[in-house]
Amino acid sequence: MASNTKVFTSTAIAILVEQNKIKLDDKVRKFLPRFTLYDNYSSENLTIRELSFEFFLKG
Repeated sequence: MASNTKVFTSTAIAILVEQNKIKLDDKVRKFLPRFTLYDNYSSENLTIRELSFEFFLKG
């Protein structure tokens, strides 16, 4: 199931980018204000582009 959700999520992101509703360089916290990682800097500065590529790199 996990591999299927990655493809679904990436496709949904691509559609939203095509429709100019989001940008890959938007910060994740723009849409998920409570998003938190191990440190505050990363939590505040992570972009949708970085998050999307991270999913694919971990497979």
